[in-house]
Amino acid sequence: MSTYPPEPLFHKFDLDATLNNQARSGEHAVEDVPRQSLTRQTIDDLLLQLHDRYRVNPIILLEGATSVSVEETQIDVSQDPMRHIRDRSRPAYIPGIQVEYFVPFKGDASLFQANLNPFDFNPPRAEVRNGELVFVFRIIDTDVAATKADFYGQLSSVKGYLAAIENRILSFNDELLQKTRARLEGRLQRLEATMASMESLGLPTRGQSPPGPPPKHPVKSPTTEIYDVSLSFAGEDRQYVESVANVLRARGIRVFYDKFEKTSLWGKNLVDYLASIYRDRSRFVVMFISKHYVQKAWPKHERQHAQERALLASGDYILPVRFDNSEVPGLPNTVAYLNLEGVSPEDLANTIAQKLKGP
Repeated sequence: MSTYPPEPLFHKFDLDATLNNQARSGEHAVEDVPRQSLTRQTIDDLLLQLHDRYRVNPIILLEGATSVSVEETQIDVSQDPMRHIRDRSRPAYIPGIQVEYFVPFKGDASLFQANLNPFDFNPPRAEVRNGELVFVFRIIDTDVAATKADFYGQLSSVKGYLAAIENRILSFNDELLQKTRARLEGRLQRLEATMASMESLGLPTRGQSPPGPPPKHPVKSPTTEIYDVSLSFAGEDRQYVESVANVLRARGIRVFYDKFEKTSLWGKNLVDYLASIYRDRSRFVVMFISKHYVQKAWPKHERQHAQERALLASGDYILPVRFDNSEVPGLPNTVAYLNLEGVSPEDLANTIAQKLKGP
């Protein structure tokens, strides 16, 4: 049973205060990591576990799945000054319709109540029901189409709020990653210093066997896989790639696509940062091969670092897909690829999702 009018969105809790609390929880979690885990697992594995637990997932509206319903209702017009009503202290009902627009979403539903601006007194209104944002309109006549403009106006307002919240969240997730790594490394250094000091005593450790040394890493081993998949492409092919990225993100897959990372990329040394993304911080790299891809400088940079990782990987890492038959330097002809002719972005995204699930 819906209430009318719906509650205002984006007004219940302070987003920055909530993110600060989340960051403090992440700090405490580093100190709570068992000593055995710290000495037997890699920093990268622990970092990925903690980051997955404390990162915040922004809301993604699935506008392509929007639907609508209409039902009859009774509308109280007792407070309508244009109507002649003798007793306005009592409801006066006349027939009307209730129109509801349903927009599915992915992400943390509580973010619909996050407040970035306490002085905004006119936020959009909608209900959050079972993974859908529901916009409710009641009108006296039967003209359902008359609600369309109001719906898109409210939806546009919601998208503006969500964009501002997403920028703040992406910045928070990036800061969380860097600070968690620094805290893990600092705690490991303290632990190693303590162990070295104990060993210098030449006495057995009471109540426990001394932990072994932390695991060793090859010099060129990956650091940490933060993204399920990173997309490497030329700007001329962006329209297709962006559609793939949107579908992947809507399915909850951690995808690196430059437009999703504007805040993270701002101010970065892109040469080093993108090298880390395509060499160290991805589970797979999807390479969108075209005549433009093999000619451009940035795709070449991404490709070279992905190939460096592929040399060390024990399994699949580069997943090539082709717009044409352009030859890619360093990519063996024996590597299986997908031909994109006749393949929609949605179909490719589904194939990538199946690859991530494994056999």
